[in-house]
Amino acid sequence: MTTWVELVQWPTVTRIGWTLVHFLWQGAALALVWAILRTLLRRQEARVRYLAACSVFGAMVVAPLVTFAMLGSVPEVTSGPSNPPTVAMPTGSGWVGELSDTVPAVAVLPRSGEQLVEILETSMPWLVLLWAVGVGALSLRLLHGFWSVNRLTQPPPTSLDAVWLNRIEELRRRLAIRRPVRLLVSAAVLVPTVVGWLRPVILFPIGALGGLAPHQIELILAHELAHIRRHDHWVNLLQVVVETVLFYHPAVWLVSREIRELREHCCDDLAVETC
Repeated sequence: MTTWVELVQWPTVTRIGWTLVHFLWQGAALALVWAILRTLLRRQEARVRYLAACSVFGAMVVAPLVTFAMLGSVPEVTSGPSNPPTVAMPTGSGWVGELSDTVPAVAVLPRSGEQLVEILETSMPWLVLLWAVGVGALSLRLLHGFWSVNRLTQPPPTSLDAVWLNRIEELRRRLAIRRPVRLLVSAAVLVPTVVGWLRPVILFPIGALGGLAPHQIELILAHELAHIRRHDHWVNLLQVVVETVLFYHPAVWLVSREIRELREHCCDDLAVETC
């Protein structure tokens, strides 16, 4: 049976820890890139800014994966009578490269840098443990969210008048959505909501139809259909997963929030074009 000491000394734990540490500066750098792009593209349409934000967010997904793979290829420290000392941090801090036989090993880092590496190396198992606890807690929140969404269709919502059912079919054809989309009224929602990935359903709150003009209802339906056409539910699922895994970095939440705001603007534009 694997003991706790063996587990925390597992090399993969160290690689995970250094990957998380490196993402601190990687995420900050990507947040700076997004700030620059946001300024440069502020006059562009929402679709262009949305693609830029998604590209930066995608880089945040790729960066830890590349770092983890690179740390796995770092060689171990070797020394002996016939070979001069070379340094390649087995701890996973891949920013220390091999030394030539003319450079002493002690010259790799300033003393303060060496002390920082030693501190991180010692506390790495506990940092990874805290990260795992955070991921587990947010995963429970994610599962609760899925369960809450599934409850929105229980009890079964009621159908709308045939006029609106025909209208949503017409909007669906305009938006070139091949999958059938149901339109139902539910007391479990306060705002129009799309539920379901494979069989999408638009839930309309009870009483909303009576308080809105027909053209307003049509725009709302077109907006929700735009989410389905753009497959926003899959992008949002990826965002939630990344937020769960990289929860400790504020840049992830910042860019993800921008993506959600720009997504709504994109659907507004598409709804106006459709109607």
